[in-house]
Amino acid sequence: MQTAPNSSAYSQPDELMFAEEGEEILFATETEPISVGASWKVLIVDDDLEVHEVTKLVLMDFVLEGKSLTFMNAYSALEAKQLMQAHSDIAIVLLDVVMETEHAGLEVVRFIREELNNQLVRIILRTGQPGQAPERKVVVDYSIDAYKTKTELTSQKLFIVMVTALRAFSTMKKMLESSRQLEQEIVQRQQAEAALQESYTLLNSVMEALPDFILVKDLQGRYVMVNSNLARFLGKSLVEEVVGKDDTELFPLATADQIMQKDQTVMTTGVMETFEETVPYQDSQRTYLTTKTPWRDAHGNIIGLIAIARDISDRKQAEECLRRSETQLRQRTEQLEQTLQELGQTQTQLVQSAKMSSLGQLVAGIAHEINNPINFIFGNLTHASEYTQGLLELVELYQQNCPTCQPHIQQKIQEIDLDFLSQDLPKVLQSMQTGSQRIQEIVYSLRVFSRLDEAEVKGVNIHEGIDSTLMILQNRLKAKTGYPGIEVIKAYGQLPLIECYAGQLNQVFMNILSNAIEALEENLVKEQQSDHDSIPTITICTEALPNHRVAIRIADNGPGIPEAVQQRLFDPFFTTKAVGKGTGMGLAISHQIVTEKHGGQLYCCSTPTKGTEFTIEIPVSIQNVFPKERVNQ
Repeated sequence: MQTAPNSSAYSQPDELMFAEEGEEILFATETEPISVGASWKVLIVDDDLEVHEVTKLVLMDFVLEGKSLTFMNAYSALEAKQLMQAHSDIAIVLLDVVMETEHAGLEVVRFIREELNNQLVRIILRTGQPGQAPERKVVVDYSIDAYKTKTELTSQKLFIVMVTALRAFSTMKKMLESSRQLEQEIVQRQQAEAALQESYTLLNSVMEALPDFILVKDLQGRYVMVNSNLARFLGKSLVEEVVGKDDTELFPLATADQIMQKDQTVMTTGVMETFEETVPYQDSQRTYLTTKTPWRDAHGNIIGLIAIARDISDRKQAEECLRRSETQLRQRTEQLEQTLQELGQTQTQLVQSAKMSSLGQLVAGIAHEINNPINFIFGNLTHASEYTQGLLELVELYQQNCPTCQPHIQQKIQEIDLDFLSQDLPKVLQSMQTGSQRIQEIVYSLRVFSRLDEAEVKGVNIHEGIDSTLMILQNRLKAKTGYPGIEVIKAYGQLPLIECYAGQLNQVFMNILSNAIEALEENLVKEQQSDHDSIPTITICTEALPNHRVAIRIADNGPGIPEAVQQRLFDPFFTTKAVGKGTGMGLAISHQIVTEKHGGQLYCCSTPTKGTEFTIEIPVSIQNVFPKERVNQ
């Protein structure tokens, strides 16, 4: 805040503004400050510092229309002019008349109104020397809002004067803004009218340039605007001959009803429609692709419709010809695709069957060749055990009856460690017998899996086929270094002998179990990387079903199969394995074996992260499903 200059030699000191006796001064109270947004700018112009302080003290709590006061201070006419020139948004000037000159305040008024042309600011003259500037003359000659002496301008009256002046300022500001807005709207309206005329001219040019029919109708179905193409179609030389008419005056009654019904639907629902319609023209029928959309006013109310129609008769004829050709081509293509697919499946199945046949013969041959010498070994092991036991007993009798023997015999006993040999030799023979039994079991499993020593269709024990398949896959199931192995849980039910193609059914078991093992191996790698620990498990359940059927369920606790993959599991050549690691025919062939060869069902139930279960359902006897001739084939 600036300090007040010394009073000039020709002016007397102004009287301070204090309340008269009995009047209430509006001082600030000790309450929470009022939170307001913007503020009113008030310029106090007086060469007396105390006037500034008392004025701000009285008005410090003043709030009007949610806005408080922001004070600016000037102590001379020159400062006042500078502040007014810099701040055009000052709302009120509390102006002293006599300052550096007798009419300094009046010069400020003239500067504001004439030089700055600011008619908005409210000016309240306050003087302590009314004789220097008579009230009537000042009010008549100068554009001010109030003329008060400092002695009569109590706090209450000052409050009233401020409210009145600020309301006048606000009203005039709104009127000024409204006037400016009105002027702007007039200019915009003039510009809009000019633009509208240009748009109409452009629209008319576009309508006339397009080959389509373009029209606008009101709610009563009368034409408001059409282009020349539509007028000529209707047999009119001028568009004015169409405007104002409805469809009953231009089309046959049946056609007019059809057109008006569609118009009414669009205007009622307010939804754009695109459709094909047939309209009679001379001695033929023409097809048009028509789009009708509601015509709305500025408030969104429907006041009619706008339509554009394009003649597509020639295109429809061409499309019909093309459609016939495409249909014929599609049928031929589908036939070729089906033939190729069947050829591919047949070829793959033949290759697979040849492989399985060769593998079965090889397995059977190897099993037979191994079986003979192992039977020889296993049969002689019993006699070797008996002979060995007799010899050991004879040695024991010699030791009991001849405790003292020749030195060279005693030396030999020590060299061969007779006591250890007597204990370990029976164990060695027992181990050889156990190993021989194991080889016999493997040979039996190979013979069961190949099923070459039995008729193609014969009653078999399904559980033996499953066990033989597990035996062949044992190397992939057992634990290794860094691999915990796969636990197999068997829950076999009581099943009768099943009449089936045993070798082919074993192939189904092999495909499903191999896929389960691969899924568990891949999942195990992922779990090791994420430090997740679980036991890979395959569960095999069998049960008898009603209607002389049986079910074999093979489930794993692997990562599961996504829904999109499940839908294509049994498609030929479909595989999710890397190139060179799968043909995509394993499950397809398995599905064919179960469904076509055995009249059963093969389906999959899987939940991602929860595991997968394959279910095989087959009849107990194929004879109950297929004729005997087909079974023999």
